[in-house]
Amino acid sequence: MYAGPSKRIASKAICPSCRLLAAFRPLSTSPVLRVKKRTPRNVREVRPDVPGSMAQTLELAKSSVKSRDEKPHYISPELAAGLQQLGFHSIPAVVNVLRELSAKAASLPPASAFSAISTQQRFIEMMEVALGSAEAALMRDPKVLRKAFHLLAQNYFHLRNSLGLKGFEILRMIFLAGELEAGIDAFAAILLLEKQAERTGKAAPDSTYFLRIGDFIKAKALARTDWRAVTMYLKEMTRFQGTKAFKRECYQLAKEFYSTVEPSRKSRVENPWLLQDYELPWKTFYEAARIYLLDLPEGKERDNVQADMELALRDGLYKYTDPRAVAPALRNDKVIPRHSKEWIQFATEAATKGEKDASFELAKYHLSKDGWYPKTEGKKPTKWTGIEWLGVSAALSSPDTTRMVYLYCGLAHVLRERGYLAEGRSWLSYARENIGEAGLDMSGAEKLIIDIEEVWKRTDSGDQAWERYVKTSEYYFTELDRVTPP
Repeated sequence: MYAGPSKRIASKAICPSCRLLAAFRPLSTSPVLRVKKRTPRNVREVRPDVPGSMAQTLELAKSSVKSRDEKPHYISPELAAGLQQLGFHSIPAVVNVLRELSAKAASLPPASAFSAISTQQRFIEMMEVALGSAEAALMRDPKVLRKAFHLLAQNYFHLRNSLGLKGFEILRMIFLAGELEAGIDAFAAILLLEKQAERTGKAAPDSTYFLRIGDFIKAKALARTDWRAVTMYLKEMTRFQGTKAFKRECYQLAKEFYSTVEPSRKSRVENPWLLQDYELPWKTFYEAARIYLLDLPEGKERDNVQADMELALRDGLYKYTDPRAVAPALRNDKVIPRHSKEWIQFATEAATKGEKDASFELAKYHLSKDGWYPKTEGKKPTKWTGIEWLGVSAALSSPDTTRMVYLYCGLAHVLRERGYLAEGRSWLSYARENIGEAGLDMSGAEKLIIDIEEVWKRTDSGDQAWERYVKTSEYYFTELDRVTPP
């Protein structure tokens, strides 16, 4: 029977002497042969005759970590190299033991967890069963075990693992056990996990020992013994509204720190380590100077701090090539002359890289240049570059719902004021859709958009009483500074 062209071609491709073998090949999976290959049902697994506690330890050592986690644990080259430097050679087995120990330690009090897993017999037996005698003896050394745990915790913060909460628990445990170097990473983990909790709504880490870790970072920063501690301390302190003396202290520390560092000559590559996302020095210096400047009256000191801000911005642009320096530099004529050729180039480059503030400044430039905003008499604007960049700036405002909806509303009003009524309504609809797709809170934004649509509907139908509720594009753009943080 003809079964299709593929069957005929396959038949012709096999030489006559081989066709008999091909015909008999399916017999290898016959029911008779499958029965012969089946494992006998009366076979019983032989278990070693060991004491009960030892058998439990053996089962614990043999248990697969993959059964606990949805994905296998990624062992980075840095983790493997670090364990080898400590004297370990069976890297996967060592990592499995460390992960099992850390899982058991999570149920113990943090202050005594390390002491328990490094001294209690059940954990020592687990090491001895899973590892060779030499590596088990090495792991029983508290100093080596602390450093091995530190390496594992750092590996938890690799992008391919992203197990930050588990990593923080290990860092906290070994810091309380005397591994002071882990305090730097523990504080970085706190900042990272709190930021993730605000963004995603997930549980934040236990704050029981936050104050102790924070005091360690503060002492290290004020002693100027670790640039990472200085960077994290200043970044955290500039978030709070302290006294003038406190702001001066932060500003002086930032200035002293800034004078001792230079940008790396190595090309920056994608950083896979979540804990190593330290703030750049120019940004730290700029923020400390900006906050201190708010409390200074006119005078020489204010001029000096203003000059330091401008220096930090220039270095952010030219030395560190950081796109975040562009937006504040665009607003400072002493750093970049406004609307100059260099100004347009920097604004376009930063906006293309996704900087929301730079895209907003670029949008305002094109809106003014093409006659959209501020409104000028004359012919109807036809170039849409400014409108598109304003839409980009609004979309980049996520997760700041307030900023996003105010920009969209300002954009819609610009279009309406210049005679593009249908386009204005479509942008309001797009704003509602975009905010919803971003997974943001729609309650306040939805009410504002519905109110605008209702006012427009009433005024377009000739209802004079609703004219007093009509707002302008200028209202929404000027309100941005009030409703959004700097």
